[in-house]
Amino acid sequence: MSQFLSSQPLEGLSTTKPPFFDGTNYNYWKNRMKVFMLANVPKAWVVTMKGPYVPMKIVGEREVPKEKIDWNDEDLEKIMINNKAISMLQCALNPTEYHRVSGCDMAKEMWDKLKVTHEGTSQVKESKINRLIYMYELFKMKPEESIQDMYTRLNDIVTNLKVLGKVYPPQEVVRKVLRSLPKSWEAKKTAIEESKDLNTLKLEDLIGKLMTYEIEVQGDGGIEIVEKKKKDVAFKKNIKSKIARRDEGESTKKSVKCYECNKMGHYRTECPKLKKGEKKDKKSMKKKAFAATWSDDETSSTESESSLEKGGVYWLMTVFMTLVVYGAILMMIDDYIHDIFLML
Repeated sequence: MSQFLSSQPLEGLSTTKPPFFDGTNYNYWKNRMKVFMLANVPKAWVVTMKGPYVPMKIVGEREVPKEKIDWNDEDLEKIMINNKAISMLQCALNPTEYHRVSGCDMAKEMWDKLKVTHEGTSQVKESKINRLIYMYELFKMKPEESIQDMYTRLNDIVTNLKVLGKVYPPQEVVRKVLRSLPKSWEAKKTAIEESKDLNTLKLEDLIGKLMTYEIEVQGDGGIEIVEKKKKDVAFKKNIKSKIARRDEGESTKKSVKCYECNKMGHYRTECPKLKKGEKKDKKSMKKKAFAATWSDDETSSTESESSLEKGGVYWLMTVFMTLVVYGAILMMIDDYIHDIFLML
C-alpha cells in the first residue's frame, strides 16, 4: 500500500489539475484556485468574478437577450467560458462541497456560495478582520523562537488579512518585524534603523539580515549568552582594576614612616598609639563634663524657688544643662560603638 501511494503524484504538483478543496483552509485554496484559472483559462476567472457572458441583440432602441436559436459561433464560444469555469470548480471540490453548489448554473454563483459558507457574511468577515488586526497589533517574537518561525507566524496573519481585504503596506510590515523583536535584539535593531532607510528596505532583505545575525550568535550560545558574556567581562575588568588600586596603595604604605611611633607601614593619622591617646582624652573630658552638669543640675534643683523668682533665665539654663547631659551620653554611646567597630 505504501509503495502504491509513493508512486502516485502528490495533489497540487500538477499544473493541469485544479487544487483540491476538502472544506478546510478555504483562504489557501481560494488563492490557489484563482491562480490556476488565470494560468489556464484567464477568461474563466473573469466570468467567475463578474458572471457569464449573455448574448444580446438590439430591438428598437434597447438591448435584449438573444434567443438560443439566434446564438452565433462567437456567442457560443463566450458562453463556453462559463461552462469551463464551472467544470474547474466542480473538479476541485470534494463530495460535501460539491453538493453545496451542484444546483448553481453560473461559476460566479458557485464561487459566491462557497465564499459565504466558509468566510461568512460581511458581518462575519468584519469580525474576522478585527480579530486578525488584534493579533497583528499584539504580535511579538516568542522566547527561544527563531526568526524564520517568527516571520512565518506574522506572514500568516498578514496573508489572511490580505485575503479578507485588509492590506498592510510592505514598509509597515518591516517596522512591525523590528517592533516585534525582544530586548536581546536591541543592538541589532538599532544598527539596522540607523544604517538603513526603512522606507526602502525590503522585507526579504530585513529577514535575511536578521537570520544571518541569528546564525552568527548561535555559535556563541545565543544572543542572551553573548550579552551575559559581555557583562561578565566588564565585571571582571572592574574587579581587577579595584584589586590593582588596592595593591598599589598597600605597596605605597610599606615605605611610609609614622612620626608618632616611628614605625613603618602607616601614616601618623592611622597610628594606633595616637588613637589610644585621643580615646583616653575623650573619655576624661566626657566624665568631667558629665560630673559638672550633674552637679549643676543638683544645685538648680535646690534653688528651684529662687529660679522661679528670677524668671526665664534660670529656665533656659536648666534646658541648656539638660542638653549638655544628653550630649555627654551620646558621646559615650558613640565611643562605645567605635570600640566595638575596632574589635571587629
